[in-house]
Amino acid sequence: QSFLNGYSTQFYLACDDERLYFAGPQRPNFNAVSQSEGKMLWQLPEGVRHVVAHPQGLFVVTDIRNKIKSGRIDKSNGKLLEELYPRRGCTRVTGSLDSLFLRARNGTIRQLLDGDRSVNNIAPMRPPCHSGVIISDGMLCWGP
Repeated sequence: QSFLNGYSTQFYLACDDERLYFAGPQRPNFNAVSQSEGKMLWQLPEGVRHVVAHPQGLFVVTDIRNKIKSGRIDKSNGKLLEELYPRRGCTRVTGSLDSLFLRARNGTIRQLLDGDRSVNNIAPMRPPCHSGVIISDGMLCWGP
């Protein structure tokens, strides 16, 4: 296990209305499977990606030192559509309706998903490795 990839306790399955996505530190590949047919739709090497299935698309985030880029990908083939900010360190990537939340050197990165996709720093709170930022009842919560 390496903090660069995230720990094996990270979830490895994300889904939307049509597909299941298998990715994470414990997966050798990143796979998409059809929910209705159970068939593999596509596979990409190096499964170490944090996945957020979102109404605006499928977002995958990798560590800042990873050669694979972070961004929004095409759900039908796994190709990168736009590049977004990478994560630092161990923290699980989480999302809300308008943002992705990642760990930063000095706090938390909030990557907006609406408009200009701007990146904001929320200091001084850094999310914990195993849970990341949790959104509950309209509030952002950081664990110990």
